[in-house]
Amino acid sequence: VKCVEFVGDGLASGGSDNVVRWWDIRGERNFVMTGHKSRVWSLSASKSGQFVASGSADSTVKIWDISKIQQGLTKCSTTLSTRGSNGDIY
Repeated sequence: VKCVEFVGDGLASGGSDNVVRWWDIRGERNFVMTGHKSRVWSLSASKSGQFVASGSADSTVKIWDISKIQQGLTKCSTTLSTRGSNGDIY
């Protein structure tokens, strides 16, 4: 695990396995969000708790709509993926 961030009623984590995980604080569910091609270095949540942004060593920033999984959907896709520089994004 390289980073954690409280998001909505859960906790998001990112790490060397190239994924972002969202954990229900009650421990009832967790979801894996895939799409990065390298380790996830950083996470940041929106003030509303609806979105989380992840920065990766694959030079991308992805924004995830967490509200979808909080509503009981089983899949969370990126709403935006943008390429940064040619290096890690912290």
